[in-house]
Amino acid sequence: MMSGRPAGTAPVPQIRTEVLKELQAILENRDQRDRLDRGPLAETKGREHWVLHLLLRAFEQEQAHINNLVGTAYSNTLARFQALEDRLARVEELETTVESDFRGRFDSLEGNLVQQLQRGIDSSVQQMTSGVTTAMNDNLDKKWKPISESVENFAQGSKQILKDVADTYRVATQTRLLLNENARRITDLGRDLLALEDSLKLVVAKTLEEALMPFEQRIGAIEAHLGVSAPPAATRPATNGTIEPNGATDPPAWRLRIPLRMTRVSPSHPRYRSLLARSQLAKELRSGVVVPEGLIAQGRAEAFDYFLGERTTPSARRAIRRAAEWLVAARNPAISVNGNVAALAAGQVARLAKALPALRVEVNLFHRTARRARDVARRLQGAGVSRVLGIRPTGRIPWLPSDRALVDPRGIGRADVVVVPLEDGDRTEALKRLGKRVIAIDLNPLSRTSSAADLPIIDELQRALASLTREIPAARHRARPGLFVTFDAEGARAEAIESISRRLARAAGRRRPRAGPASRARRSSGRRRSGTARRTRRRP
Repeated sequence: MMSGRPAGTAPVPQIRTEVLKELQAILENRDQRDRLDRGPLAETKGREHWVLHLLLRAFEQEQAHINNLVGTAYSNTLARFQALEDRLARVEELETTVESDFRGRFDSLEGNLVQQLQRGIDSSVQQMTSGVTTAMNDNLDKKWKPISESVENFAQGSKQILKDVADTYRVATQTRLLLNENARRITDLGRDLLALEDSLKLVVAKTLEEALMPFEQRIGAIEAHLGVSAPPAATRPATNGTIEPNGATDPPAWRLRIPLRMTRVSPSHPRYRSLLARSQLAKELRSGVVVPEGLIAQGRAEAFDYFLGERTTPSARRAIRRAAEWLVAARNPAISVNGNVAALAAGQVARLAKALPALRVEVNLFHRTARRARDVARRLQGAGVSRVLGIRPTGRIPWLPSDRALVDPRGIGRADVVVVPLEDGDRTEALKRLGKRVIAIDLNPLSRTSSAADLPIIDELQRALASLTREIPAARHRARPGLFVTFDAEGARAEAIESISRRLARAAGRRRPRAGPASRARRSSGRRRSGTARRTRRRP
């Protein structure tokens, strides 16, 4: 006969209660916790972690217990099915024996009696089979019900344990993320404090200079009035850490002495655009946007524009197309604007910023004063730039001793691609060392800026910015965010130098000087004598 559940197995709630009691005892008993800490669980840190391991161990014990219970029940069920099959086999054997006996005894009886007896036997077998089947089903239902209830209770308990484990892990993960975020914020705060300290030093130094400047001017005027010779200009540390004379930060006297004269330039003049640029620079020189050093830089750039034929070369067009793709693919593009750029191409910068709304426009000056930074910003805003950064920079680029190291953390400080028109080579190299991609606009292919930039555009500033703005819509279809197609910077510089060389060679070929006696003698001495002796002896 079938037996019930195996003896000695406690129900799942009782096991769970015992496990919880054991956990409570471990939590309250310091010696047991110390033993656990010195045991295999010593690698885990924190009370929640080893409690989590204990819960997992209890879960494994319950899993092993239910597996044992289910296996025992399954074995008992198989044994009972085997017993029933044996009994059915014996019944079938008995039926066969009885049938053969009846058939042997009543062979002589008439056919109707045999048929009636056969029907009786069939009905009896059917009744017996249905009865056995019903009794077996009822017995199985009664015996399996406790097992199914135990399995269901265990499943509910397992779900609760898994939920508790998941909640504990989620809380631990959130705590770890919170600690990491706090550490990152502390690091950013320290960096901001250092930048704020540098900015405060610069602001205090410049404020002292501007406050002492009127007194120095008055003392100079009194000395000039009394005929006392002024002492030699002493040197004092500048705000950027270098030593420069006092006159380096004095107010530009050329603002007052140079009269405002504007010459009308005819559009038919062959140098019309160049003369307009010169007039614009002279005008902005008087307003303070441009410094005298900027005029020298503009003259040097115009010389290279002559060599290039005052046109955009094919290599420059390819560089402009690739630059447009980089700006579209960038997450935080920025453009650096100095005094010459604001004076010559403020409108082009504004149109580029409108074509690419993500572009940040930032003021950056080598000869920097607070007034000049505001003047450059007003010049850009007047041209249509909605937002200008860099008026009060709080960040700083390492490795640069000059004021060009000052940057705005919202602009160049966080940019991944920076456009640097008319830039210094040392600042270009410093931006690259920070991991930024640098697009330079410079007419000199031999400059350090063009050599250090990732993408040099060897072209005039206004032409390059206008072409770059026109390329932005087409670049949106080709570029992918965060994907920067490589560019052969050395090849672009080599093509620009080759263009200059070809133009100079053509210019030299058109006006070849007449050969004098010395040059004719050098050419004749350099000829091969074999086969030409008879000709050299002939004289006209």
